[in-house]
Amino acid sequence: HRDVAHKNVMLRWDGAIKLLDFGLVKRLDGPSLTREGFVKGTVDYMSPEQLRGEPLDARSDVFSLGLMLYELVQGAPIAGRADPTPPGRRASLPPIGARVKGLPAGLEQLLAKALEPNRDARTATARDFSRELSRCCADLLWEPEQIAAHLQALFGHERAEMEKMVAALVPDEVSHPNGRPLDAAEKRTDLVTPEQIRAALAAGPLPDDTAAATELKTAEEIEAALGVRPQPTTDPLMPPAEPAPRAPIGLFIGLVGAIVAVGTLLWWLSR
Repeated sequence: HRDVAHKNVMLRWDGAIKLLDFGLVKRLDGPSLTREGFVKGTVDYMSPEQLRGEPLDARSDVFSLGLMLYELVQGAPIAGRADPTPPGRRASLPPIGARVKGLPAGLEQLLAKALEPNRDARTATARDFSRELSRCCADLLWEPEQIAAHLQALFGHERAEMEKMVAALVPDEVSHPNGRPLDAAEKRTDLVTPEQIRAALAAGPLPDDTAAATELKTAEEIEAALGVRPQPTTDPLMPPAEPAPRAPIGLFIGLVGAIVAVGTLLWWLSR
């Protein structure tokens, strides 16, 4: 993933936990979307090898998970004003047992292994990390239902206000794919399901006036409508692409001219 950090871990209202933002993920079936030697991600949660710009594997994400758990247990960030050095740059972190008393047996060893600067000595995969965490902290881990109840207790009022706002933004004329108007329960923040998309597609083409507004355009049509050629987007964190080599037009024209001149001279001399 390359960017496992608190900001990219979200809790859904039903208690499911989602890892977001796969913008830096390395494709397993093709070339990497980033270049080796260039560091991208959240510095405070990077592994030592990621900070060095080295090729990465699953153990880098395990280090990031270990940092997240360390911060959650101690209730504060590791890097701060007193010491802003990223954890991945440090020789080691203090044992979590020295920061928090009364922890389950095995948690300190779990974190120490996940936060090994030498990845060859580190926990190999997130699955192994999860299994070890379940063994040493089974009594403390919450089920999704408990997470959902906790979120509702903390943010129930905000959720209700948000859903009222979203419902007010949905016009009454918007219909369910089967043709009936949306009721209040459906004017929520839930995502459209694949079944709803299939039902909408099976209902036939959109009216002509609507279809014209949603018709896909080719790049050439967009350029013609705008009157300008869109500029390619660039990533400010990536080095600029090498400019395409230009054909030596001037040299080619000069060479042709020289050949014509020599040919003409030889023709006159032969006469």
